[in-house]
Amino acid sequence: MKLILATIPFSFAAPQAAQQELSPNDICMKKVADIEESGNCEKTDRTLFAAKSLIGLINCPNGESSADVNPACAGGYAWWDSQQTGDWLSYDENVANALRNYGCNCFPKNKWINRNVFGLDWPHVMTGVNGEPLDDVDAACTILAKRVKCLDIDFNSMELKDWPNSNNGQPRDTCDYIQWYNTFDEGSGVTCGYAENPNYADASNWWYKPENIGFHNMNQCRNTICEAEMEFARIVAPLLVDPVQFAKNNNGNKGAWEKGMCQMQNHNLNLDSCCGDKFERSPFDSSVKVCCDGKITDTGNC
Repeated sequence: MKLILATIPFSFAAPQAAQQELSPNDICMKKVADIEESGNCEKTDRTLFAAKSLIGLINCPNGESSADVNPACAGGYAWWDSQQTGDWLSYDENVANALRNYGCNCFPKNKWINRNVFGLDWPHVMTGVNGEPLDDVDAACTILAKRVKCLDIDFNSMELKDWPNSNNGQPRDTCDYIQWYNTFDEGSGVTCGYAENPNYADASNWWYKPENIGFHNMNQCRNTICEAEMEFARIVAPLLVDPVQFAKNNNGNKGAWEKGMCQMQNHNLNLDSCCGDKFERSPFDSSVKVCCDGKITDTGNC
């Protein structure tokens, strides 16, 4: 699926904690659609990095040059820096600051993976659900967290393989939110996959040979992650046209789960199944619910 910029106005699954060497493709990936490269590879958080880049592409399609339409695209000081004494942050960095640990379910700190799976000294900022969403941004984060949970359910029984990495020979064959993916843009919108393999379609029969099915399955995993973040970006972008102002206006929702503001309607559910179309999957407890025509409903009501 393509992310068409012009059409838009402006605890869940935990990854395996195997120690591996840093792969440039895994963590220090180029910005979505190769618009620009990350300047801080050591501290780049892939899990929120790609999502904030997609939002930046929607609201600031020409980067800082989009400031004549949206002044926020020029960047600004962090929302908490009222004295403007700190560093001037890019638009994407301000988006990340606005989303990180926001509300009940937007990348909350209690869902982060503190043991970096590549043996580095910074955590993976993960999705997760602590309660009912407080606003539309929190609701979008809840949807993303559900998609991430279904990664584990849908792919955990599939054979996954990754291409050997030429730098360290350590492929990472786990389907989770930390897994990297590729995108490209030939002028008609951002598309998941490679230009020679859009949407990771793997149409050639070569991919379905027994010895290659694991590579095919990994590509389907990557495409699913990419589509989930595309969906998230489309929902959130109109709400974060000015991420600094959004953060100021909603400061009370920052870290809501730590303030006792989050209430969960359903507790002790065993989320063991998923329901929905390929890229719009939601988890459910199969002991009390059933998937009927792509929708979750009560057992016996299908």
